[in-house]
Amino acid sequence: MKPGDLVRAARRLLAMTQEEFAVSVGSRQSLISKYERGQVDPPGALIIHCMTLLRPIDTQPVTEDSLVQLIRDRLSGAEHAAARKAIAAVIDGIR
Repeated sequence: MKPGDLVRAARRLLAMTQEEFAVSVGSRQSLISKYERGQVDPPGALIIHCMTLLRPIDTQPVTEDSLVQLIRDRLSGAEHAAARKAIAAVIDGIR
């Protein structure tokens, strides 16, 4: 999904016009229109806001413990050694 599609989907989920949505997120209607048409990329904070709105209600939040459990459940065994190594490299890169 493109960023503009995400903005449009969140706005439509709330059944708002572009103007109403703009007011609710502290923006202008003209910018919301540009985001939705893909002319301008929306700021990260708006993308996160839209993703939060579109997240299924029954989805559990991602926590450190849930990530560790997911790795244990789905990436155990020798056949997943490369995936575990890649995840470790990503984590090391964050430090």
